[in-house]
Amino acid sequence: HFSEDLNKDSAIKGGATGSDDYYNNYSYNGYQNRGMSIGTPFAKSLIYNTDGYMRYLDNLVRGFHIGVKGYLSSEYDYRLLFSTRKAYGTPEHPRATGVRATCFMLEANAHPSWLRGLELKAQFAFDRGSLLGNNTGGMVSVSYHGDFNIGQ
Repeated sequence: HFSEDLNKDSAIKGGATGSDDYYNNYSYNGYQNRGMSIGTPFAKSLIYNTDGYMRYLDNLVRGFHIGVKGYLSSEYDYRLLFSTRKAYGTPEHPRATGVRATCFMLEANAHPSWLRGLELKAQFAFDRGSLLGNNTGGMVSVSYHGDFNIGQ
């Protein structure tokens, strides 16, 4: 539920009000597993609450996500993921101004034809903004899917 000033371009007029505090409950802690949110990546996980508070602090969110997967050849493919969101707090504790997060991930995979089942993967990702902070990371992996038949 957002105030009318956030919906200036919408055909729906009038403000939506209420206290739908998604993921938080009066009787029990927020819906999560080991501090990580369940159901949507746009609700900032409880693990980011540095004071140990076990409720969602930013579940009024507007977000956009897009992903693209493509194949350069039968041996090479890639994936691009991009997300952006702006969080406005909760109905009980709204933020005066929203906080943003922008996330990007690029993944490249190689499946060499000379060894069926081998996969080489490299990932690069970053977050920018005041919601999650500025983070950069990468990963390289080598995996094999299949049977090892030694001596045959």
